[in-house]
Amino acid sequence: MRAARHGAIVVGLLLAAATPARADWNSGASSNCGNACGVATGLIIGIVDVVFLSADLAYGVRGRTLPAGWAWGQTIWGGGNLFAGIVLTPLGAVMEQKTLLGLGITFGVLGSWFFVHGIVSLVRHYRAPRRYALSEGPPRHLPEVSFAPSAGGGFGALRWSF
Repeated sequence: MRAARHGAIVVGLLLAAATPARADWNSGASSNCGNACGVATGLIIGIVDVVFLSADLAYGVRGRTLPAGWAWGQTIWGGGNLFAGIVLTPLGAVMEQKTLLGLGITFGVLGSWFFVHGIVSLVRHYRAPRRYALSEGPPRHLPEVSFAPSAGGGFGALRWSF
């Protein structure tokens, strides 16, 4: 967890350093926030991105997809990143600002990954259960209960195999 925290700080600082001051975007208008808003925004975005990437890695190593709650959050966050990438990439190209172009490409790539992985996780999570034929019997992970009544009593059994 310590490595993820340090990674979030590094990514956040890199994004904050690459984020242009707000005055640059307002065609000369001054801002009360200054570079502090850029640093805070970069840190927040970097931390959230590293949290989702860490979750992807943690579940992916085990061969699992994200749970539904994480998948919904990642899909929404990825859609926002993808939208920011779609807006910032051409804006940076037209204005010839390498910072905006780099941010747009970064947001586009991360947003695409988050959005697609969130959708895939949701599809796999909400997949309809498979119906089985009577000849196959119930799936192996479900318990089976059997009763055998007799004249003096009865017999009951519970079997569960996994």
